Amino acid sequence: MDKLGGTANFHHQISLAFLVTNFNNSFSKKKKTLIATSETRIDYVFKKSKKYCSPEVIVWDFSSPINSVFWLENTTTRDLNKNFEKTIFAFNYLPNLTEAFVFNYQTNTFYRFERGSKKYSIDSKSKFLKLDLSKLIGAVVIKSQIDKIIY
Repeated sequence: MDKLGGTANFHHQISLAFLVTNFNNSFSKKKKTLIATSETRIDYVFKKSKKYCSPEVIVWDFSSPINSVFWLENTTTRDLNKNFEKTIFAFNYLPNLTEAFVFNYQTNTFYRFERGSKKYSIDSKSKFLKLDLSKLIGAVVIKSQIDKIIY
């Protein structure tokens, strides 16, 4: 195994790039105190020991001391349940997190989570950000479209 590389495939990274770029373009017009980053390390304490996680996309609010307010995991069908668990776990340890999504880029489905609920709804509309996330992915780039570009 190559020790230099990560594990995310090209399709995963392309959908992630669309999301982060379009989040930030949207924020520059509407919510200038928000910024989206990808795969950023977040430290937290779990059972008295310091831990960290790295969500695919995290939105930070700079209007107050830096707070993570929005979380998005980008996943495949195979890893969907693992990302549901990770997202629910995040609400327990990130007190300012208000809303989270898991995006399955293989089926173009957004699963929306809110603080206080362990259930999700199939919905691409963020109440907190007042955005339809499906529009941020460029009307959704599907694997066959990407394959035509790179092969």
